[in-house]
Amino acid sequence: MSKPQLEYLLLEEKGNTAIVTINRPEAMNALSTEVWRELKATVDYLNNQEDIRAVILTGAGDKAFAAGADVKNLLVKKGKENLSSFARDFLLGMQNSRLVFIAAINGYAFGGGLELSMFCDIRIASTTALLGLPETNLGLLPGAGGTQKLVRLTNESIAKQVILGGRILSAEEGVASGLIMQVADPAELLTVAEKVAKRVTAKGPIAVMLAKRVINSANDVDIHSGLLFENLAFSVLLDTNDKVEGINAFLEKRKAEFKSE
Repeated sequence: MSKPQLEYLLLEEKGNTAIVTINRPEAMNALSTEVWRELKATVDYLNNQEDIRAVILTGAGDKAFAAGADVKNLLVKKGKENLSSFARDFLLGMQNSRLVFIAAINGYAFGGGLELSMFCDIRIASTTALLGLPETNLGLLPGAGGTQKLVRLTNESIAKQVILGGRILSAEEGVASGLIMQVADPAELLTVAEKVAKRVTAKGPIAVMLAKRVINSANDVDIHSGLLFENLAFSVLLDTNDKVEGINAFLEKRKAEFKSE
């Protein structure tokens, strides 16, 4: 699969990690229809690159990760058009992808921008980041998973404060609520994200892929089904060559060389 032609994104591949930057700083990296389509094309491409295992998502400039949807588009959008949601389908695809997504939130993450980050597996924020879902100010509600993901990542009380009351969370409040994993100085944000990506990509790739799926299922199934899913995934891993390599590397005190086998 050939690398996509991009107008609104930047794509850099570094070893086992790809860095995808939303490149609309003049528009606070707003998520237009074109940006969503480029994000999907880029993730489709990266899913087909066997050596890429982690993706860092960030925004250009130092003001915004992504400041939500393009409001002018919403002004003319009709309900019937939204019944089939391109953004929602893309975000669910991210959640089900073998890739591990790391959001490096370098500024404002509002509306669709926060929703995009919430479908990432790990969120790291700069000290200047602000997080919110302000759609009710427009007479709308979060329409790309915000009502569902924020409850799951934090709790119902925080979700209602943010969505119903318009509360804006600082990066530190994001950590306290469980929404953000770590806070970094703006100049160090990408370096910290790359270190996290390096730790992820050093692990067994089949194990990481299955572990992500099992963890994601925990919100959707009862404990008995979840434990069964975990057991089945563990059983699959017992028969892989990567398990043999990982254990031998541990016993021999050397770095494992996993081959996704």
